[in-house]
Amino acid sequence: MTRLEELNINKQVNKTRLKDRLLEKFPEAQEQSYGKNSVLVFKEDMKNIVHNAVKTLNFSEDALILSKAAMIVRKDILSHKGFTFTGSFSAQCQEDSLPSSLKALVSMILNGSNLKDQSKNDSQAKLTIGQTIVFNTKKRTSHSADKPRHILELEPPLPIYIGMNVHALSRNKTLTQQLFHMGICISYDRVMEIEDWIATSSCERFREDGVVAPVYLRKELFHSWRPGQPRS
Repeated sequence: MTRLEELNINKQVNKTRLKDRLLEKFPEAQEQSYGKNSVLVFKEDMKNIVHNAVKTLNFSEDALILSKAAMIVRKDILSHKGFTFTGSFSAQCQEDSLPSSLKALVSMILNGSNLKDQSKNDSQAKLTIGQTIVFNTKKRTSHSADKPRHILELEPPLPIYIGMNVHALSRNKTLTQQLFHMGICISYDRVMEIEDWIATSSCERFREDGVVAPVYLRKELFHSWRPGQPRS
């Protein structure tokens, strides 16, 4: 049922005549074809619609904001001196390995930009994501995707810990390399380099002390151990 029939008006409207009368009444309107039908478009309304659409979907502006944020964080990453592996991991090594701008950005992505939603303590998820970003940051673009290269100065504790742990538990070179190519941990060659360095340092310490002792011994700390007892 048409609108005219609902109003009990049984009269056929001439569409062409109606269109002409509307165009005469509204000279600012434009006629546009839409299949078999005609659509009347008003210039001012269309201008506002297009303007609002462009304003809402301004991808260029969003891209510029993202580019500026990336430049700020990247600059801080490349200039940050937070962690150098010396054979052990300190309690705050993960937090210290990341610049504040990167931690803030990751936190806002995970928790939202509202300050009330930010946690006072750095979550492990935030630290993991941040260290993965730092570990995979490059000073210049590499044209070889098959051979990922990492900056030694930007080697945070987590990729080292994962690489050393995976190799210690599995002794699997292939697994270590797979994780390395995924950007998760250091390479197998780097693991071997660190293990050789630790072994050499231990031997030098034994020669200096004149005695062979477990490498986990620490000064001013009492250790008690007997054969057959698991080492803590």
